Amino acid sequence: MESLLMEVLFDFAKDLAKFVRRRSWEVICILGLFVIWSYLSRRVGEKLALVFELVLIAVVISIRPVRQRIGSFLRTQNVCIRFSQALSSLPAFESRPPSILQAKMGGHSTHLTLRLRAGTTADLLDNVREDIAVQMRLGSVRVVRDNIDSSVVHVKLVRGAPLSGRVLAWSGNIDVQTSLWDPIEVGIDEDGEAVAAYLPENSLLAGGEPGAGKSVFLNLLLCHICRDPSVQFFIFDGKPPELACWKPLCEGFADTDVDQAIVLLDRIRDLMADRYRRLGQLGLRKVTPECGLGFVVVVVDELPYYIASGKAGKEFGDKFRDLQARGRAAGIIIILTAQKPSSDNVPTSIRDLVTLRVAFRCSTRDASDTILGQGWSSQGYSASSIPLSDRGVGLFLG
Repeated sequence: MESLLMEVLFDFAKDLAKFVRRRSWEVICILGLFVIWSYLSRRVGEKLALVFELVLIAVVISIRPVRQRIGSFLRTQNVCIRFSQALSSLPAFESRPPSILQAKMGGHSTHLTLRLRAGTTADLLDNVREDIAVQMRLGSVRVVRDNIDSSVVHVKLVRGAPLSGRVLAWSGNIDVQTSLWDPIEVGIDEDGEAVAAYLPENSLLAGGEPGAGKSVFLNLLLCHICRDPSVQFFIFDGKPPELACWKPLCEGFADTDVDQAIVLLDRIRDLMADRYRRLGQLGLRKVTPECGLGFVVVVVDELPYYIASGKAGKEFGDKFRDLQARGRAAGIIIILTAQKPSSDNVPTSIRDLVTLRVAFRCSTRDASDTILGQGWSSQGYSASSIPLSDRGVGLFLG
C-alpha cells in the first residue's frame, strides 16, 4: 500500500513539475500577486489589498502598448507549450525534449530556436515535423539546423497558408529614381514583412511551371532596374512577346533568333572587356559605387531555348558561361528564368554559379530542388507544396 501511494505521489510530483516548467511565467505572476497581496493585507487589510491589486491590474491592462506586449507574450508562450506537448507525445522526444532558447511570433508564423538534448538530432526532429503539424493544426513545420552549433535547431511553425489568395500592388514608383546598389523589394514573406534582394555581385535564377509567376516576377525586377538611370540592360526574350514592351528602354534586345542572340552576347562580352580596361586604369579590382560605372543587367527569359538550339546553342552556352564566370567584378548582373533548370537543358556549370534563386510552384519535389538546390525539400522547403491557385507565390533563397 505504501509503495503504491509513493508511486502515485511520485507521478503527481512529476506531472506538477512538468506543469510548472511549461507554465513558469504564469506561476511566477500568480506568486508575485500573492506576495503583494500578503504584504498589503498586513498593513491595510485584506479587502483593501484585494481592491488595490484589482486596480493595479486594470491600470496595467488599460495601457495599450503594455496590453499588446502581454498579449503577444501569452500567445507566444501558448505556442511554446503546445509545441512541447506535441513533442512529448512522440516516442523519440518523450524522455529527451529539447529546451526552447528563443521564441518569436510573426504575423502568420512562430520562430523557435531549440537546444537539442544528447541522443537527439536535427534529422530526428525533421522526421517528425509532419506529426507536429498535425497535432498543432499547422499549415507546415520547417526545421533547419544551425550552421555553427549542431545542437541548435531553428523551427518555423506556419499557421495556415498566409500568402494564399492575396493580390498585392507593387509598392514602388516608376517615376522615382533609385540606385541598384540598394536592396530591391521583391515581395512579402509569410509574416507580411518585405523581402529584399541584393543584386550587386550576384546573379538570379527564377524557375517554376508555366503560369506560376516567373514572367510577372521578371517584369517586377525590370521595373526596379529602370529606376536607376545609370544601369544598362540587355534582354534575351526566349518567349516573345513577353518582354517586348521593354525593347525601347534597353540597350540591346534579342528574341528567338539564336544567331541574333549570339551577336548581342558578343557585344556584351566586348562591353565587359572594356569595363575591365577602365577598372585597370582606375586601379580597381571591381565596380564600386564611387567609380562611376553603372551596372550592366543581362536578362535571359527561358535560357534553355537558346542553349538547346544545336550548334548555335552550344556556342551561345559557351559564351554565356564565360560572361557569367567573369562578369561579376565588371558589374554585370545576370537574371535567368527556366521552367525546370535541370542538367538536361541548363548546364550545371551555369546553374551552379547562380547565387540567388526563386522557385515558383513546381509539380514535384525534385523539380523544386533543381531550382533551389539539392536537399531543401527534405527540410520542408519545396515549391511543390504551393497550391495550384497561388500564382506568384514562391520560395526565395538568397
